[in-house]
Amino acid sequence: MFKIGYEINKEYTRSIYSGIKLFGSDDIISGISTCIIINNEGWMLTCKHVAEQIIYSEEIGPLFEEYKSIENNREKILEFKKKYNFNDGMVICQKNIFSNMFIGGHIEQIILDKTLDMALIKWSDFDKILIDKFPVFNDSKPSIGEYVCKLGYAFLEYDYFYYDKLKREILQINDKELDAPLFPLDGMTTRYIRIENCENDVMFETSTPGIRGQSGGPIFNKDGNIVGMQSATEHLDLMFDINGKCKRGNKYEDVNEKQFINLGIGISVEELTRFMDENKVKYNKIN
Repeated sequence: MFKIGYEINKEYTRSIYSGIKLFGSDDIISGISTCIIINNEGWMLTCKHVAEQIIYSEEIGPLFEEYKSIENNREKILEFKKKYNFNDGMVICQKNIFSNMFIGGHIEQIILDKTLDMALIKWSDFDKILIDKFPVFNDSKPSIGEYVCKLGYAFLEYDYFYYDKLKREILQINDKELDAPLFPLDGMTTRYIRIENCENDVMFETSTPGIRGQSGGPIFNKDGNIVGMQSATEHLDLMFDINGKCKRGNKYEDVNEKQFINLGIGISVEELTRFMDENKVKYNKIN
């Protein structure tokens, strides 16, 4: 059902790889998120919580430089923690790679929406853009009962980064290409969602969850047109609690489970286009 839509949306759906170092550890957490390249001017759309992590990674750069100079001095590390209110497990450094988007360039601007989980990122001074097909945004949100498809990057199979203790920086593992596969997931539109201080139904729910890493990816209809953007997953209590003995193989085992349904939350296309219009970002739309 979504074969054609997948082929269309894979052309401009891209990944942001992140290598994250936590305070007090040399282990690096590899993460991934998704964005939509909107036009050939370097504009991309993603979730606000993704963009905020990018902003934080830039803001924390000077602190990490100070941290590196005292990393092996226990007494000064304790002073550092107290001075900046740092604790073990907090992010002290994050390296981001915008994969297969542009040759050269840098982030010029990040715009966060005031209310919803969406952000615009402007990439500037690039030599070449590696995308020649761009999304078409539908003119209305999907109907209840309509099947849609979420697309993004999920289920990382490898660690892509490591921490070089001599250079004191996060580096990409040389033999690991940034080649995480796209993961499509269909689901039925189940409900519209209205939030406080918004007159319209600014979000909608789907019968399947968004998978970690798909945040910022497109939600599209059977024609491949974007009808929303994946933002979050909601966990609703089914109250089908199990507390008893269940047969497993040839024996009975005690089972104690609380069951939930996991539902995807998407931002409505009407809000995405409103956000782009407010910031004078060009995009393709069905008339």
